[in-house]
Amino acid sequence: MDLTRLVHTHLGEDISRRLVPGKILAVDDDGGNLVILDALLSDSYSVTTTVSPREALALIEREEFDMVISDQRMPEITGVELLKLVRERYPFTVRIIISAYSDARAILQAINEGEVYRFILKPWEPEDVLGVVRQGLEYRLSMLTIRKLGEELHRRNERLTAALDELRKTQEKLLESAKLATVGQLTASIVRELKNHVSGVKMLAEMARSMEVPPSMAEYIRVGADSAQSLFDLVGGIGSFAENGEWRLKRVRASLNLVVEEAVRVARLDGRSRALALECRLASELPVAPLDVEKMRQVVVNLILNAFDATPPGGRIEISTYRSAGNRVGVRVQDSGRGIPAELLDRVGDPFVSTREDSLGLGLAVCRNVAEAHGGTIEIQSAPGKGTQVSVELPVE
Repeated sequence: MDLTRLVHTHLGEDISRRLVPGKILAVDDDGGNLVILDALLSDSYSVTTTVSPREALALIEREEFDMVISDQRMPEITGVELLKLVRERYPFTVRIIISAYSDARAILQAINEGEVYRFILKPWEPEDVLGVVRQGLEYRLSMLTIRKLGEELHRRNERLTAALDELRKTQEKLLESAKLATVGQLTASIVRELKNHVSGVKMLAEMARSMEVPPSMAEYIRVGADSAQSLFDLVGGIGSFAENGEWRLKRVRASLNLVVEEAVRVARLDGRSRALALECRLASELPVAPLDVEKMRQVVVNLILNAFDATPPGGRIEISTYRSAGNRVGVRVQDSGRGIPAELLDRVGDPFVSTREDSLGLGLAVCRNVAEAHGGTIEIQSAPGKGTQVSVELPVE
């Protein structure tokens, strides 16, 4: 395939005219020579002439020329010196010297060093000049075409890379959707089973309120009943999310501190809490925020239980609330456990990704989805052997 067909096929039929429109700058201190060159070339090309090398450099600064034709012997600077400056600034501009035979040695050196494309000996024949000009412009077209094709190849490669990345994400979403569909079927059956158990626990709590039960036991029963109801609602929410991809929130303006206090009380029901140093630090004057109290409480419970899983006996877990920039409130759970492997850190929080072999990997995914449904974020920081910190931030408005 010749150059013209290659350009037309990959860059469009008019690209060669736009790449190389045929603009030629002729430089010679003898104005008569310029008149002859202009008459010879102007029928086919756009020719600009000047008797001054300095003016030639100024012209090149203002507009792009495809070719510069220069006489060698000029009083200000030689043609080779001029074209060397042109090459430094515009390497793709074709450079041609017109010279007497006595200057041939210097011109050959300039050709070998890449400063000029060709030289034309005086006295020259019109056919020789036209042939050199035509070949020089074809050479420029080939160089610019290669560069243009390289740029186009780079752009197409970037688009291909983006398309492949999008395809990978789509495949992952399809796989995730298939898994979520299975989870939806599973949670539907779990919800049916849980309903009777939750009803029994709530009935026990009602009976405890009407009987003379020690206050500490009554509180224990109440927290257990609330936890059971929260778990029931969360499992139902997982099923709903698996079915239609969104969470249904029941928001009220509530204190995140109270949500965290309730979550800590529920977490303390877990026997592992007695072997750990569990500390709760609540920020003073924390503004209320629009929350689904039940779901956010279960989120915090889940984060604390994850910390239980990761922290050996004798370890320390700190739960704290805070106010952050952008009118947001947050809760942070930090443990001194084993940490998350670096290769999993970016994926933890995605559905079905877990550091435990006995886990479905839905816990943090649910936490992330609930936080995002509130317009919030969840951030995980961890280092193997140094523990993990999970922060959930929610907007106040």
